[in-house]
Amino acid sequence: MQHEHELVQIFKLLGHPIRLTIVKLLSDADHMTVGAIVDAVELPQPTVSQQLAKLKAGNIVDAERAGTNVKYSLSNPIVMQIVKDIK
Repeated sequence: MQHEHELVQIFKLLGHPIRLTIVKLLSDADHMTVGAIVDAVELPQPTVSQQLAKLKAGNIVDAERAGTNVKYSLSNPIVMQIVKDIK
């Protein structure tokens, strides 16, 4: 039952178009900064940061501080496989 609950949570997070776009971008890169994601999705930085926070809380992405930047990367193997399958 735990696995099903995890899948439900993942699909809820990926059900938002902005979050899905961010996850797809991250799947093509080792990591990306918030600025690079903002440039790629052409949305305001606060919007992107809010969605990244939800993805981080859902254990889909990891964040690593690099000086003044934060680098995000995919951390969930289930999500990596889902994104690979939908491309």
